[in-house]
Amino acid sequence: MPRAAVALLAAAGLGAGAWLPAAAEELVDIRLYPAPEYTRLVIESKAPLDYRLGLAQNPPRLYLHFRTADGDRLLEALDAIDLSHAPYIESVRAARNDGEHLRIVFELREAIEKSLFSLAPYDIYQARTVLDITPAKDIGGKSAATSRCSAASASTSR
Repeated sequence: MPRAAVALLAAAGLGAGAWLPAAAEELVDIRLYPAPEYTRLVIESKAPLDYRLGLAQNPPRLYLHFRTADGDRLLEALDAIDLSHAPYIESVRAARNDGEHLRIVFELREAIEKSLFSLAPYDIYQARTVLDITPAKDIGGKSAATSRCSAASASTSR
């Protein structure tokens, strides 16, 4: 990016870590891909989303906080997501914190590890914010769910 553009963005308060202009963040699609190994949530938008991610315990939950002009559309899209095959997500809820910020909270079935990243537009896809949820690893490097399954099958085979 040219220095003049960086200086202009900084002067306008749009430097690194700032919220993006709400009008640019029009939601295109939201998709959930549940699988035994991990669950992936993809939020596709016309421009990259600025987000914050956090984990909380007791009960385990994951929250995603971001600014969007399309919060109502995102809330409707989240209501339509089928979580019946999502092994790590018990439920999802979302609400606006104020007129521009939206928080999505995932109630989790167990401790998880998370990965959140952005993907630039490519081919038929626009900007994407991708959240991967995997089971937490125990000391041996296996997932807690795999360890439980292995222990259960070992005890039944004796």
